[in-house]
Amino acid sequence: MALTTVEMAGMVGAGKTTLADAVAAELEDHGYRVLRPAAAVAEALDRSTVGAVSRRLTRSPAARRHLQRAWYRLVVRPAHIACFVAGRLGPTWSAARAVKGSPLPRWHRRKILGLLLRPAATQRYLERRLRPDEVVLLDEGMVHRAVNLFAWTAGDVDLAAVGRYVDGLPATDLVVLVTAPLEVCIERAGARGLPRRLAGRDEATVSRFMHNAATVVDALPGLLRRGRRRWVAIDNRGTRDAAAALVRRAVRANLADRGDADADGHTGRGEPPWAAPPRFDGGVHLPRPDLRRVRDRRAPRIPTADVAEVLGAIGLYAVGGPEDLPTPSRADNVVVATAGGRKLVKRYKASVAAASIVHEHSILRHLAALGFPAPRLVAAPDGATAHEVAGRWYAVFDYLPGYLHYHEHLWSPRTYRTLVGLSAEALGSLHAALHGFTPEGTNPNGFTALDGVRHRNLDWYIGCLERARARARDGRDPAFRALLDGSAETAERQLRTLDAELGAAGLPRQVIHGDYGPYNLLFRRGEQVVILDFELARIDWRVVDVAKSLQQFGISRRDLRLRRIAAFVAAYDRRQPLEPAERRLLPDVWRFLSLRRVLVCWDRYAASRDARWLVEARRKVTLAEMIRSHAVTLSALERVGGTRWRR
Repeated sequence: MALTTVEMAGMVGAGKTTLADAVAAELEDHGYRVLRPAAAVAEALDRSTVGAVSRRLTRSPAARRHLQRAWYRLVVRPAHIACFVAGRLGPTWSAARAVKGSPLPRWHRRKILGLLLRPAATQRYLERRLRPDEVVLLDEGMVHRAVNLFAWTAGDVDLAAVGRYVDGLPATDLVVLVTAPLEVCIERAGARGLPRRLAGRDEATVSRFMHNAATVVDALPGLLRRGRRRWVAIDNRGTRDAAAALVRRAVRANLADRGDADADGHTGRGEPPWAAPPRFDGGVHLPRPDLRRVRDRRAPRIPTADVAEVLGAIGLYAVGGPEDLPTPSRADNVVVATAGGRKLVKRYKASVAAASIVHEHSILRHLAALGFPAPRLVAAPDGATAHEVAGRWYAVFDYLPGYLHYHEHLWSPRTYRTLVGLSAEALGSLHAALHGFTPEGTNPNGFTALDGVRHRNLDWYIGCLERARARARDGRDPAFRALLDGSAETAERQLRTLDAELGAAGLPRQVIHGDYGPYNLLFRRGEQVVILDFELARIDWRVVDVAKSLQQFGISRRDLRLRRIAAFVAAYDRRQPLEPAERRLLPDVWRFLSLRRVLVCWDRYAASRDARWLVEARRKVTLAEMIRSHAVTLSALERVGGTRWRR
C-alpha cells in the first residue's frame, strides 16, 4: 500500500524542520513525489471540478489560484473541520479541555485549536485525492499538536489526557519522531530564536513549557506503539549529517517493511497461505446519537479488586481505576490503564466452561502467530491466558484504541456498501488463515473434530422441543401451547429432513468464527479490519459463517435483500471461493440454523417465561419462511444481476 501522509513530531529545538528535507529526499529516492500541505491542496483543487470551473471563469493563473484558495478556505476546509469534529469527538474534546485549562489568553487558545483543526481538515481532504505516487509531508501534524495542546499547562502534564487525544487521532502512514535531550533543545531554541508563541515570555514560562513538552514527547513512543501506528524515532543530539543519515536509514527500513507486510500479510517469512484482510480507507460517516451512552453510565461491571488480582497474575498493576468500554456492551469488559499500556479485562459468563475458553484462546494464539488482526491475549509469565478469580474466569487483552464500531456511526450509502464488501473479504481471509487448524479444548456448538460428530446433534435440539412441550402442558400459557401444537411438528419434520440432507452432503469443515457480524468488527482508516469475539468459534461447516453473516448483512424487516446478499457472497469469493455444494446448499444451511434456534428459544421461554425468547423465535420462523421462498435464487447467486444494491 502506498504512503499518503508522513508527519514530523518533536519538541521545540529537536530539529523537525531540518530533518524533514532528509525524509523528503529518501521518499523521492523511492519514487514518491513529496508535497507540502499547501502545494498538495492547490494541486488537488486544480484537478477537481473547482479547478475546471475556475479555468472557465478566468485565464489568469493567479486569479485561478485565488478563486480556488478562497473556495477551499470558505467552503471546503470548514466542512472538513466539521466532519473531523463530529467523527473524532474524543481527541477534539481532549484538545478543547487542555486548551481551556491553560493559562493563555483567549486569542492564543483559538490559535492553538486552529493549529490542530487546519491540518486535520487538510489530511481529511487529501486522503482520497492524491495520486498513487504522491505523499504529503507535514512538518507539524496532528500527533505533534499534542505538544502545543498539553505543554502549556501550569501544573503537571495529564498523560492520561494525552493518551486519549493520541488514541483518537486518525491513522497517519508514518510518524517521524525527532528527539534530543532537553538541554540541547533549549540551547538550539535560544540560538535560532524562540518561536513566536514563546517569544517575549518570561524565563519561567519558557522553562515550564519546554519541560512539559519533553514530558509529552517522552510519552509519545508508548502511545504510538499502543495504537499500532507506524513510526520511527530519530535521536538528533549529534550533527545534522549524522541525523539525516539516521532518518534516511529508518525511513528506508520502514518502507521495506511496509512493502513486505502489505504484499504478504506479514514480514520476513515468505508467502503465507492466506490473503491479508482488507484495509478500511475511511469514508463518510457521523457518530450515531445514542442515549444509552448516557443511561449506561455506572460503576464498572467488574469489581476493582478482581481486576487488580487478574492483572497481578500476569505481572501488571493498574495506574488508574477500571472504566467501562466507551460503547454500550452486554459483555463484562473493562478498560484499565497499566504500566504496560491500556488493557481490556474480560469476565466470561458463568455458563462458559473452561474447555471452551481453552478452545477460544488456542484459536487466538494461532491467529497471533500468523499476524492476523484479531484480539491479542496478554499471557502470564507461565504462559497462562485464562485466570480464575472468585469462581469466574477472566482474560486480559491489549486494548485497541482509535477504531470505529459499525453500529456507533451513520454511514453514507457508498461507504456502507464498502463496509459490507470489506466484511465479507475479512471473513474469507479468516477462513483461509484457519484452514486445517485443529484447536485445543472443545466448544459444544460444533463438531468434536474435523472428521468427528457433533457435540450437540439433532437429538439434543429435539430434546429442547420435548422439554418445551412438557412445560407447555401445565396450562399456564394456553397461547404458547397452541403455538407448539400448530408449529412444533412442522419444525421438527423440516429439521429432520435438512439434517439428513446436509449430513450426507460432505460440506467442508474447519474452524469458523461462529458469531460473525458488524458488531464484532472494528474499522480504522488505513488499517486492516479487526475481527473480535471468538467465544463461539468452533469446528463446523465453513458455510455456516457465511449463512450467519447474511442474517446480519442481508435481511430487512420485511424480506431478504438479494442484491446485497449477492454482493457479500461475491466479495467473500474473492478471498475464499465457496465450493459448488456450499453455494447450492447455502439456503438449506441458513434455514437449518434458524429452525434449530427456534427450538432453543421455545425451550428457554418455557423455562423462564421471558417474552424475549418468544419474540426471537417468531423472528427466526419468519426468517426461515423468507429463506424458503427465495431458495432457488439463493442457490444460484451468480444469476442475481449486478452487485449494485440499495442500502
